[in-house]
Amino acid sequence: NNSGFTLVETLVALAILSVIIGAIYGTFRAGSQSNMLLGENADLHQTGRVLLGRINSELCGIYQAAGSGTSALTGENSDMAESSSSFDRLEFTTISHKPCRSTDILGGVCSVTYSVKSSRDGVPEGLFIKEDFTPGLHLSDDEVENLPETRISGLVVGMDCSYLDPNTGEWVEEWIGKTALPAAVHIKLILKSPRKNASPVEAYLTTNLRPSGSKQSTSGGQDGGR
Repeated sequence: NNSGFTLVETLVALAILSVIIGAIYGTFRAGSQSNMLLGENADLHQTGRVLLGRINSELCGIYQAAGSGTSALTGENSDMAESSSSFDRLEFTTISHKPCRSTDILGGVCSVTYSVKSSRDGVPEGLFIKEDFTPGLHLSDDEVENLPETRISGLVVGMDCSYLDPNTGEWVEEWIGKTALPAAVHIKLILKSPRKNASPVEAYLTTNLRPSGSKQSTSGGQDGGR
């Protein structure tokens, strides 16, 4: 009897071994990609929570001047027909604002404007904030328009806001030229990793501005809407 493996048996063994190694590598790679995506989504959700927490705190301290004939909040709908993204603009006056720069004044009344800017090619560049620490004291609209803007997150690719009309009880897409505050504000942030082919995630916030008893109720999260 001849001992040892024949050439055919050796080739079969090598083929089986290559299949096993390929299966192990495929499983390892799939697991690594899943862990990367989970970590990426967790970072995006955390960023959304932090940003919405900041906006929520400022909305809870919204300042409506006594006798003012206009609302302290303005919301512009900037949806573009050729794009699935929403670049809404939210502006309001608050007494609960923490300046982005350490050199700015802390405390007092501040007018803040949140908006998502895009390049000339329509590529989102992130969520920006404009801070006016002397609202109503500027000599011209150009001074307000030329105030510097600070990018607070480059991961935000869209912002969609809606407002609860206290008179009709219906949600509207804009709040412009109103004499009173909306009953509530709903904000959806769309965040996306710079990685190619990354999937966006959404973060939600609903803040109640209607004075009920002297306190405001808020609710927010990543998995719900209004």
